[in-house]
Amino acid sequence: MFSDYRNCTSVSCGPLVDCTSDEGCACIPGYEVSANSLQNPESLCHDVDECAQNSCGANTDCDNTVGSFYCFCKEGYISSTGLIWESGNTVCQSTEEFLASLTPPEGQSPEMFFLNLINKDLEDNPDLVMPEKTVAAVLSTILSVVGIMEAKDGDSETANIVLKILEGLVSTLVDPKFQENNTVTQKTVNTTAVGRSQWMSI
Repeated sequence: MFSDYRNCTSVSCGPLVDCTSDEGCACIPGYEVSANSLQNPESLCHDVDECAQNSCGANTDCDNTVGSFYCFCKEGYISSTGLIWESGNTVCQSTEEFLASLTPPEGQSPEMFFLNLINKDLEDNPDLVMPEKTVAAVLSTILSVVGIMEAKDGDSETANIVLKILEGLVSTLVDPKFQENNTVTQKTVNTTAVGRSQWMSI
């Protein structure tokens, strides 16, 4: 809270501020008072770089965004909680360790079971929004898992599930509240698994 501010109103403390129960001013979550606040009183709260605080844990990468941040597993690791990152609960396991921990239905490989889990995550969370770096990490993991699967004649099941996942990942790049505008946007997703940038039109 800003100890030097009282009688908080919607305009007295500036943007990105909530009023506290004792009528003081406090930055909204994801923001903090910067060192030069007194020199710039019209903009007291500034974005916190949560990634500089190593907020995600071992074997992770962090993507700082304005007012928030996203954690995702480094290449070669898989999130223990799927696409939904649970702070303090999610850990990143090596691909081999994660696949070995799965108990797929009889007749289904761990790799296919993993792909089905990711697809279910996407279907169960239609409003999920992820930044490009997170989508790129998931896409890279999907392609690496597909790369170690045993080839089968036709392999249409694998192709179909991968296509569904790709469609789901594309949809996570757009916030649902902006989809009413039917705007076409081009985003670049870089994945080392395919060795080049992927253009996604939304």
